Amino acid sequence: MRWCYWSLVGLAVLGMMSSCSEPQDDDDEEVGTYTPGFLEGCFPDTPCAEGLQCIRSKCTMPCTTHADCGQGVCSPDADGTQVCDAPCTSNRDVIADWICLDGVPMPCAIEPCPENTACIGRRGCTLLEGAPCTDDEDCATLHCSTADATCSVAAGEPCTHENCNQCMTIEGVVGWTFCSRDCTATSTCGEGECIGDYDTGQFRGACVPGCIDECPDCSTTRITDLNPTPVEYCGHLVPFTCDPEADPYLIDGVAQGLCDTP
Repeated sequence: MRWCYWSLVGLAVLGMMSSCSEPQDDDDEEVGTYTPGFLEGCFPDTPCAEGLQCIRSKCTMPCTTHADCGQGVCSPDADGTQVCDAPCTSNRDVIADWICLDGVPMPCAIEPCPENTACIGRRGCTLLEGAPCTDDEDCATLHCSTADATCSVAAGEPCTHENCNQCMTIEGVVGWTFCSRDCTATSTCGEGECIGDYDTGQFRGACVPGCIDECPDCSTTRITDLNPTPVEYCGHLVPFTCDPEADPYLIDGVAQGLCDTP
C-alpha cells in the first residue's frame, strides 16, 4: 500500500510538470486596448476614435454650429476656434477661467458676458461695483452691501464712502483705508480677519485688518473653546473721514483726487 501511494504521488507530480511545460498556443487572442469615442475622456497622448482628436481632455472634433455636435454643443475656445463639447448645467461643470453660459462652456478670454458685468471663472457673469445685488455671489467683488444692496469694493481693499458703506481707517494714519463689513467667517474678509463674539449662540463680527505695519498696537483674540487659536489684528479702526480741501485720497501712495466727505 505504501508503495502504491508514493507511486500515485509521483505520477501526479510528473503530470503537473508536463502540463506546466506545454507551450502556449500561438493562436491565443491578445487583449486589445480601448479607443475612446466622441466626447469620451482622453489624455493628450491617447489615440481617439477615427476623425477625433483629444482637446479639453475629451475626444472631439471642430464644429461651426450645435447641429454638428449631436448631443453635444459647439463651444468656442480661447483662440477663437470651435469644437464640440459636452453641455454644462452650472459653472461648476467647467474648468478654471471658464463659465457655463446658456449650457455652453465659454472661456472668459473671449469676454462672453454682457456689458457692465465681469466674467469670473467658474462663477459666471458677475455684477460690477454699484450694481444692485441680493447676494455676495452676484458681485465680482464678492461683497453685496447689506446697507444698500449694491455691489461694494471687496472687503479688505482701499475704499471711499462711494464704494463701501463701512470705509474705515486707522486713527492717525493718513491715506490708508480698509473696506470693512459684517462677517461670520474670515473667508469673507479678503486679507483681513473676522473679529467678533458670540451673541445668543451666533457669531457676529466685523472685518478688520490683521497686524499690519500701519497699526500702532496690535491686539490678540482671546482663546475660547470655539476659537482655540489666537489671532492678531488691528483694532484701532475709525470711520474714514478727511478734509476735502486739503487731504488727497491715496491708493498705494498715489493721489486719486480730493477725498470725499463723510
